[in-house]
Parts: sequence; structure tokens; C-alpha cells
Amino acid sequence: MTMFTPIAELNRDKNSWILMLRAIRVYFVPKWAKGGDSMKIVFHDEHGTRIHAHLAREEKETFETQIIEGGIYAIRNVFVHDNYQRLKTGSNDKLLGFFKRTEVKTLSRNNFPRMMFDLKPFPILQSQPCLNDQLLIDTCDTSVEWNEEVYQNRNNLFHA
Repeated sequence: MTMFTPIAELNRDKNSWILMLRAIRVYFVPKWAKGGDSMKIVFHDEHGTRIHAHLAREEKETFETQIIEGGIYAIRNVFVHDNYQRLKTGSNDKLLGFFKRTEVKTLSRNNFPRMMFDLKPFPILQSQPCLNDQLLIDTCDTSVEWNEEVYQNRNNLFHA
């Protein structure tokens, strides 16, 4: 039995989860954007299951120099929310929320999987009965950075 909980087993019933996750994408929302001055992270666990995390300004200031892309972390005390974000960086219906009691420890694990990409051939994407126009991806499956240009053109992102 492991002390770390897989992402698939997370629920909203508690906030004392202990997770081992790899950060696969870290980006920052600037102050001028809606919900700005925050940090966003896409993580995966040892099974490759992905989850998005949101860090408000105070938590961003605490962890912005510690959590980097590719790093592996033991994370304790996070809230699990429904993924309320309109534009999503993954298909998980859950979202991690860091708060004052969240603890992050950097780990060195050579045997932890490195699933930085979820590559799919373009014909498979085209064959989907309904493309999710709220999922932000590019051709390399890297989350699209939320920058001023994206913010100003947000209503035209998927209506080219």
C-alpha cells in the first residue's frame, strides 16, 4: 500500500490528500487578466492521469520558484474542486486548489513516469463526434499560455 493517493481516487470529501505528482506545465496568469496574478499547473500522477491546479496570488508567491516543469513533488493538504474553469487544459473534471496549509516537497525519483505529452494522430482528433472547443491545446499537446493576445481574442479562439 502506498501513502500517495492516485488522482483517480480524489474527491471533495477531505483536504488532507497526499499526492506524488509531476508538473508537466506551469504558467502564470498576469495581474491584468480576469482571475489574474495566479499560477496554473498541469500535473500527472504515476498512472499518467492529469489534473489542473490553481494557485491564487498568496500561494503563487509561496511556490512559484519551487514548482517547475518536469519536477516531481509530494503535495499535502489540497482542496479538490469541480473543474469550474471555462477553458480547460485537460479532460479531468476535478481541479486542485492550493491554500495556506498546502505543503510541497521536491522529490528525486528516477523511476517516476515522464508523461509530458498525450500525443494523438490528427485523424483521431478529427474523428471525434464533437470536438471540445473549451480544451486549450496546440499541436504538441502543450497547454496554450494565457497571454494578453489570447485574452483579447478569447471570443474568437475557436471560430476561425
